[in-house]
Amino acid sequence: MQSRSAFIEAVLTQYLRKRARAEVEARDLELINKAANELIAEVEDILRYQDPEAEDGAEAEIRCN
Repeated sequence: MQSRSAFIEAVLTQYLRKRARAEVEARDLELINKAANELIAEVEDILRYQDPEAEDGAEAEIRCN
């Protein structure tokens, strides 16, 4: 049986590791979303170039297969 202080240390260590992992995942998600938004803007620009009639305010539909 582990001591009370060892138990508390283990619980806190696990909590801090989970918290650090969650922060890293949140930063990663933010970077992924930023890159996705940049790619979407680039695709929309390409679609407008390919279809000049779309420039009159109609938004092109982007489909991912």
